[in-house]
Amino acid sequence: MTTIPQEPHPAAEPAPRRTGRAWLAGALVYVGGYLVLLSLNSQLVTQLAGFGAGGPAFTIVLLAQLAFAIVVVIVGLLAAPGPVAGRIAGSLVVVVGVPIVVTFLAMRISGALRVGPESSFTLGNQWLMTVVLVGAAWLLARGARLGWLAILAAAVLSPIPYVLLSAGADVGIVPLAMYALTALVGAGILLAGRPWRD
Repeated sequence: MTTIPQEPHPAAEPAPRRTGRAWLAGALVYVGGYLVLLSLNSQLVTQLAGFGAGGPAFTIVLLAQLAFAIVVVIVGLLAAPGPVAGRIAGSLVVVVGVPIVVTFLAMRISGALRVGPESSFTLGNQWLMTVVLVGAAWLLARGARLGWLAILAAAVLSPIPYVLLSAGADVGIVPLAMYALTALVGAGILLAGRPWRD
């Protein structure tokens, strides 16, 4: 009786291990974006515009805080799983975009730049611009496709401060509402980058 030789079964490939690297990177980008927003809402802009009470040393401290926030975002972007070109492009968006927004806000307050009130709905809205810049950087780093649709949710951040103030809301309520809304929109963009796929 003859036996038919059987080929050995190939060893099963181990399932890819989920390390949570994308979640950690996303958390860094999220916290860094929050720190950027805090810097833009601090005395930095008025200090750069020449209306601050502090001296040059205080301006350096405020700039250092903003620089630290940007570094946190960049570390998160570079650590994210995704195409290298996307991570570099995302980092450039933040490194170039945030100083442009700061300069625009400072020049508008100082009067060096004559712009209408409509700028408060676009480049002069720090809530909107922080979410758009950091959100776009994250989506670039992650190589998102349909996830880019989530960036459209940032449009809601444009009119809300004006609507709240027009409705007679207390001045202190506006930042509280905007921080909460910004956190929600930012979380939506973070999830649109599909951190669970890695």
